[in-house]
Parts: sequence; structure tokens; C-alpha cells
Amino acid sequence: MNLRNIASSVLAGIGLVSKGNALCVDDPKGWRDGASGPGYDCATYALGQWCTTNGGEGVGWNPNNAFGWGKISWNGFKGTDNKKFDEACCACGGGVGEGYTEPVYDHTDYVFTEADRDAVGKKRKKKIIVGEAWVDKYGYSCRVYKSMNLCNADGTQGDGWDSGDGEISGGTEMLAVIASKPVKFVDGMASDAVCPCSTNC
Repeated sequence: MNLRNIASSVLAGIGLVSKGNALCVDDPKGWRDGASGPGYDCATYALGQWCTTNGGEGVGWNPNNAFGWGKISWNGFKGTDNKKFDEACCACGGGVGEGYTEPVYDHTDYVFTEADRDAVGKKRKKKIIVGEAWVDKYGYSCRVYKSMNLCNADGTQGDGWDSGDGEISGGTEMLAVIASKPVKFVDGMASDAVCPCSTNC
């Protein structure tokens, strides 16, 4: 990898992307969407694969249409400066400037199996997509956990974890994450160690 490619990868990780002499910057800086809570930023849309570079829904958006997120184009998702994701985020075709380089994701995530699907109740089966990467009960992937710093590599909760959701190690709300041990949903859905919340990665 030459120096230009290295620089491009670094810039992508902080919301800047380069192509030749052009530079795309998320605009406004620090944009967040209008979802409940603090909202989600461009880095999450990018690393979580929530959008495509032409402003469409990415593969990480509302997996299997099972989590009730609605359409990514919904006006209620307008955020900072009344802008939507496809206006603010370089990863989604917005921002100021041209060109985009995907952020680097260097983890291997757990993939759901038939056994995982068989272990859950009827209402949960649609949320277990056999052969696809792990997501939690709300549809958040490991990529989202990394982007939002929800967990640390030793399985403890990260700085981005909302204490209102309980302790990440206790599994009171989303899931139990214990370093180097299996991860389980509180409603019984189970997987092996989930990256990037495990030293097994």
C-alpha cells in the first residue's frame, strides 16, 4: 500500500475521503441524524454499511426488514442543520467534495447458523439470518458496535454504551458480553464470541 492509499484509509476513518486532489468532508462536521437519543453520526452510517454512495439503503440497514427501522429516506431522520444522511455524509453521497474510500474494518464477525435460528422463538426467527453476520436484538451489527464504541476488546462496555441500557456485561437489556466466552442475547439467541467485543478476534 502506498502512502496515498494509507492516507486515504486514515481520512476515511475520520469522515474525510480523498480522490486525486479532491477531498470530501462530512458537512456539517459532527452531523447526527434525527433518530431517538443522541442520533447516529456519519461514521456509523459508513462503517455500519447503512447507506450506499448513491444515497440508498446499504446492506446493514434494517437487516432482513426485521427490526422496524423504516425507510432510510424518512424525513424524521433529518438531523443537524436539517440535513439527511445523503446530504451530510460522504459515505452516502453527501458532504462537500468528491470521492469516497470505505473505512477499514479488520474484524471477522460471527455468522449465524441454523442452530442459532432453531434456538429462538417464532417471533425472533426472522431476526436470525443464517449465513449472515451477527446482529443484536435491535439489528445493530458488530460494525455498529465498533463505530459507536459500544464495547471494548475485552468484552467490557465502551465509552459509547448508554448506561440506561444496563450493564453490557450483565445482559440486562441487549446482550451479555464476557471476554473470551460465548455471547448470548438475553432472550436466548446465542452466538460465539462477537467481534470486536472479544479477545478471540
